[in-house]
Amino acid sequence: IFNGKTWMEFQKGDEERAIQRLMRENTPIQLRIDINEGMGVGPVPVLRFAENGQFKDQAFVHRMKEVQANRRAADTAYSWLSEYYEKDGFAVVEKGKREAALFEDDAKVSIRYASQQNSGMSTDVSLQFTKEKDQIKTALKDFHDAYIWEEWQNLEKRGDMQLLIGTVEALRAESLKQQEMFKKQEPLVQAYLDSYAQAAERINAAIHAVDRSLVTDEQSARTIYQEVDKAVREGQGLIESAADALRKVSENGQISVRVNDRLGRYAPANQHREALMAVRTLNTELMQIIKDHLMEKGRDFLATANENTPIEEIAVAIFNKHGHLA
Repeated sequence: IFNGKTWMEFQKGDEERAIQRLMRENTPIQLRIDINEGMGVGPVPVLRFAENGQFKDQAFVHRMKEVQANRRAADTAYSWLSEYYEKDGFAVVEKGKREAALFEDDAKVSIRYASQQNSGMSTDVSLQFTKEKDQIKTALKDFHDAYIWEEWQNLEKRGDMQLLIGTVEALRAESLKQQEMFKKQEPLVQAYLDSYAQAAERINAAIHAVDRSLVTDEQSARTIYQEVDKAVREGQGLIESAADALRKVSENGQISVRVNDRLGRYAPANQHREALMAVRTLNTELMQIIKDHLMEKGRDFLATANENTPIEEIAVAIFNKHGHLA
């Protein structure tokens, strides 16, 4: 209430800076409990703030009470968890940094579990205490700090130490289970990612093997393109085979969003998309070669035509000259 800003204008640290200014300037302030008679909310108690006798802002007492209750719940949870994990070499408990703002839901406690099986993974558990509901978010991260798995859960009851510790320990166990599953999946995930690069190699090899000098007409172009198309289908077969193997060990039988995100960032796999674009480019190029041959054929025929050349053949040659089959 000291900075005089709305929640839309507020920036972190505004309250602290405003209070420091008042202290630095030794500004007289007044704080008074009053009753709000507004149409929106009232009658309810409010804390009114004035600076040098001039009203500046107010805060609802019930909101202040909620913030205090949430922070007390977070402090209690922090105390319990710190004591419980005091001798656990793989768990670090921290209390969230707080802002002097009534609309900041900053009653938070976090736990980071280092992985005992795989040093590249960690589990972050975040507890947030709010008026609406207390929530626990659990996230398993890889060594890039990217999310591998996450789960949200409501904490149904405050002030129950056994329930709180039992809940976070159950989530920790589930995270360990997920880690084991991902370790099992990882070779298949890598094989799936690599299958795109392998398919790209096959397609690119087929494209590089194309001898454009052999393209003389539509039939010859089709024969050459069929070899490239065969490589595309074989490459797709490699990808599908790797995908099927991965789906068999996936929890829901599907390629996860996490794996697809990795695929999008995996540079060798992007070669497959580029190879498919090269196939489309090759098809356009072959069609142009056919057209060029056809136009040349039409021009050559018209150059040697005379008054005895059948009109039908001349018509066909004119069509060919303009790149069209008659």
